[in-house]
Amino acid sequence: MKRPICGAEVVRSHLEYSYQVVISGNAAGVEDHADLQRLGADRTCELCWPTLVLLCSELTEEERVRFALGAVVALHGLVHLLYLGQAARLFELQSGMLWPDGSWAFSKLLGEPVTRNIAAVACALAAIGFVSGGVAVIATQGWWRWAIAGSAAFSGVAFLLLWDGKPQMLSNNGIFALIINVVLILATLVFRWPRLAF
Repeated sequence: MKRPICGAEVVRSHLEYSYQVVISGNAAGVEDHADLQRLGADRTCELCWPTLVLLCSELTEEERVRFALGAVVALHGLVHLLYLGQAARLFELQSGMLWPDGSWAFSKLLGEPVTRNIAAVACALAAIGFVSGGVAVIATQGWWRWAIAGSAAFSGVAFLLLWDGKPQMLSNNGIFALIINVVLILATLVFRWPRLAF
C-alpha cells in the first residue's frame, strides 16, 4: 500500500494520533497488535508509519533479554575507559588512588610509566571488546558469545597482572570488574546463558 507523504502539521497530527492509539490500547476498535497495524495503514502516511510501528512494536522475551544483556556488557566495557583515564593520569577515580602503579607483574620489571601505558592500552582493548560484544548480541550476530567471553578473560587477566599484590583496597585494583568478568564467562561459556536463537 503506497501512502502519501504528509506535510509537517499533518505528520504531527498523525504522530499524536498514533501515540493516543498506543497508550489507549483499544482506541477506535483496536484490540490487538494486528488491528493496530491495520488501523495505522489507513490512518498514517509514509513518514508516520515507521514511527507508529516502532511505538507499537512488542518485544519478545528473547529480545528483552538480548537488549538488556547487550546494554549491561557495553556499559561494563565503558567502565574500563574510567580505568584508562586513571592509568593515563587524566584524572583520579578516587583521591590518592595509585593504580596501576605497584603492579606485581610489570612495575619492577618495566617501571611505572610503561606499566601505565600497558594498563591504558589493555583497558582500551577491553572496552572495545565489550562494546563490540554488546552490540553483537543486540544485532543478533552469532559471534557475540565469544566476543563477550574473550573480552572478559582478557580483562580479568589484565587486572590480575596489574594488581599490586596486596589484599588491601581491592576495589581500587578492579576487584568488581574481575567478579563481573567471571560471571560473564560462566554465564556465556559454561552455562550457555542466555540461549538465543541465533
